[in-house]
Amino acid sequence: MVSYSLNESVKFDNVIVGRCLTMCSNEETKMREENKLLHRFEIQAGVVDSKRRPVADPKRVVKAFSRPAAGKIEPNPYEIRPHHILQMTVDYLVSDVVCYSNCHWADVYDFIFDRLRAVRQDMVMQDISGIDAISILEKIVRFHIYAGYRLCMEPLSVFDAKINEQHTQECLKRLLQSYSTTEGPHINRPEFESIYLLFNLGSGHAMTHYVDLPKSLRENKSTSLCYEICRSYMLGNYVRVLRSLQNLPSVICMCAVHRHLHNIQRHEALLVMSVGFSSKNLKYPLDKLTDLLAFNCIAETRDMCRSFSISLNADSISFLKTNYKEPSTKILPVHSDFISDMLERVPLSELLLQTSLREHTVPHTMESRMSARISDMSIS
Repeated sequence: MVSYSLNESVKFDNVIVGRCLTMCSNEETKMREENKLLHRFEIQAGVVDSKRRPVADPKRVVKAFSRPAAGKIEPNPYEIRPHHILQMTVDYLVSDVVCYSNCHWADVYDFIFDRLRAVRQDMVMQDISGIDAISILEKIVRFHIYAGYRLCMEPLSVFDAKINEQHTQECLKRLLQSYSTTEGPHINRPEFESIYLLFNLGSGHAMTHYVDLPKSLRENKSTSLCYEICRSYMLGNYVRVLRSLQNLPSVICMCAVHRHLHNIQRHEALLVMSVGFSSKNLKYPLDKLTDLLAFNCIAETRDMCRSFSISLNADSISFLKTNYKEPSTKILPVHSDFISDMLERVPLSELLLQTSLREHTVPHTMESRMSARISDMSIS
């Protein structure tokens, strides 16, 4: 069974019942107004008080995350939000705030990330579990998966991928445990079991978790496909991994596996090919390598080959195992054109709030495009 831990978990002697019926308590709102701690997403535009301090918009201010101090007394129930208010808060964050376009999206991410931590903290304080926890965690996981893809090219000063991955993992594991301990049916469980396998591509623990699932889940088309992708990856069959991605059930699944794509394309596959096709006389077509490893364009393929000291000709590559060298600097991931194309077809709020695995699948036209790129591949 998947285990989990939440860094913001706090143990209290008694389970608390939240009594705050707004997204942020009046006490916190007043305190943050007085100390000028309101986020710009929470204020009334152009409105200030007698001391020229920004004024909170009651419909937009959301409880901020605060780490409990050592020896802190039991929290005030009137500062803790019950489940239905937490659900309303999450829906507001991932349907309204997530779509803000008048600023850098990294600022939107930072705001939502902090407020979702506060949501999770309130859940822990009240020991919210079962269906109530599942309905919240599903949306939180989707947000973190999407954010990991959208911000993957940002520098560390703007977006810390490791921290986002850590919180994704924590929420995902707790969600899967909630599925296993709550009577179903859970129509979204196959989606998130699939996401867990793809997000942890290459993890023996994730594959063991799949084997322990009920038979109905193991035989589900989505989860069984993702398990086979994991098996192909563990066996070093990277082309089969890339080929299988066209059949993934949703855009979120594509985003979940994306964090591994640059390693598959750049490090693992190029190393295998440098050994397997090592010859002074062999010329490997550059356009075929671009299709085979799902690079965005030939120019990107050229850049990657140069980074690994692989010899380039006008329209071909000469693989020599003695030439292959790992680059001295880390190669950052890039967006995938076919994932970005799919995301453009789906309104963001609908993507994060979706209630059925059948929604927002890979479009038929995109499947055709990807199939065309790999139909003539001779390596399996």
